[in-house]
Amino acid sequence: FGNARTVRKLFESTTSFAKRRQFSKLLENKKEKTRGTEWTPSIIVEDVIGPPPTPANLPKLQQALDDLAALTGQQKVKKQISRMVEIARENYDAELRGENPVPLALNRLFLGSPGTGKTTVASIYGRILKELRLLSNGQVMLKTASDFVGAHVGGSQKKTSNIIDLAQGRVLVIDEAYNLDDELYGKQALDTIVEKVSGSLGSDLAVIMIGYEKEMQDMMRKQNPGLKRRFNPNDAFMFVDFTRMELLEIVTAVCRKDKRFHVSLGVRQSLVDV
Repeated sequence: FGNARTVRKLFESTTSFAKRRQFSKLLENKKEKTRGTEWTPSIIVEDVIGPPPTPANLPKLQQALDDLAALTGQQKVKKQISRMVEIARENYDAELRGENPVPLALNRLFLGSPGTGKTTVASIYGRILKELRLLSNGQVMLKTASDFVGAHVGGSQKKTSNIIDLAQGRVLVIDEAYNLDDELYGKQALDTIVEKVSGSLGSDLAVIMIGYEKEMQDMMRKQNPGLKRRFNPNDAFMFVDFTRMELLEIVTAVCRKDKRFHVSLGVRQSLVDV
């Protein structure tokens, strides 16, 4: 463990799971009128590291993965997230054997053009991390670069610190993050992110920076070197532009949701070509 805070968070999480497990068992025993309804405080291995993190054991994880698979396109991103789930399972088995888990980066760059599904995937990403017990909440907090920038010296640090504190347990999404690439207030915000976002095992926060690939890569090269360590460009999720067929599939799905109108194939193709 890196510090006492990590130990305290793990203990609080463990006791919380233990209480819920035992309370559920207590209610079940009372409902079935079986013996053993007395309260016997105890902690088992699954209270500490959870049940095996597989879709078969975690229905909400399965649902999140199904929702991800149902999205049009972005096959590479889907494979990257599936690999994260596999690593989480491998780490679980390693912990049972008393071995050190493999580092799993939660902070990511989401690179690509607008309208390619980045915020939608971020929401599913948060649900998956919660079910894997890598985040305590998993909800998305969506911000833009301007939310981090102050109007005076010290303002950016304060605003950025407050946002990160409020985002604990969640996925903090910074849209158009490349707008922080300057030599004054944006730089101060990035420096504060480097300082407060550790990315270490047990950190209850995932930060996603969204933007165009070129602008984001330029920012990574020019700004605080620690930014690359927090958001490894090699681990970036690359969102490619949709093909014409994929756009047609999206338009068709949207049209089918509204039962009041029938939209012909020709009209749908025209919409794609606009």
